[in-house]
Amino acid sequence: MESAASILIVEDDYQESEYLKDILEDIGYNVIGSSASGEEAIDLYKELYADVVIMDIDLNGKLDGIETAKIISEKYGSYIIYLTSLRDKITFKRAKATFPKFFISKPFNKYQLLDVIDQVIDSPKAVKNSNYYNDHFFIKNNQGVYEKYSIDQVSYIKADNTYSDIMLIINDKLKKVTITKGIQTLLDRINNSKIQRVNRSYAINIDKIEFIEKMSVKLYGYNNMITVSKAYQVIFENLIKKL
Repeated sequence: MESAASILIVEDDYQESEYLKDILEDIGYNVIGSSASGEEAIDLYKELYADVVIMDIDLNGKLDGIETAKIISEKYGSYIIYLTSLRDKITFKRAKATFPKFFISKPFNKYQLLDVIDQVIDSPKAVKNSNYYNDHFFIKNNQGVYEKYSIDQVSYIKADNTYSDIMLIINDKLKKVTITKGIQTLLDRINNSKIQRVNRSYAINIDKIEFIEKMSVKLYGYNNMITVSKAYQVIFENLIKKL
């Protein structure tokens, strides 16, 4: 992950709050704190600020999650993600009026949550500080140093749940770099016509194509054939004709 987005957890269930904190910090997000009441959440937010607020609706204290979200979003403009077991129409209508980015029902799938957070952070407001450019990009390594890579070094990108494996050709060898972004989010950020999605799991660098056989692609340095799925065949065929 190229930057540590800050997240505030507002959840009255301690075990749930700690679980959320663990999965978010495990992949590098900066959890600025957690609170069990709306009043505490507002005070914490004013002191520390957060890019994203994960908000339960049924909270301790006088303010529920919807009232808390309304105050935070109107005064400070943070992104709100509701995470709640409440599903009735009245609650949903009230929550919708606060213009949240997403509404996730409990019990939740952690990969779904991580993908949602990824989408929120990669929204237009966040793209202004992107580390991706048209012909190159930067990725932070384990030592916290940003390494520069060229689009021409990319062989292919493979989806892995909410992660993406970028396979780079460096000194004639493949190097894998894993980042915490879904493949489509990553492609939107890279925004280079050389990198084309060919199926649900793969995007390839068309300059690395060795040959094409019956809508399957062989890349230089990669032994397996990659199938172009029906959903991408027309786009792929039109692109190949232009080469």
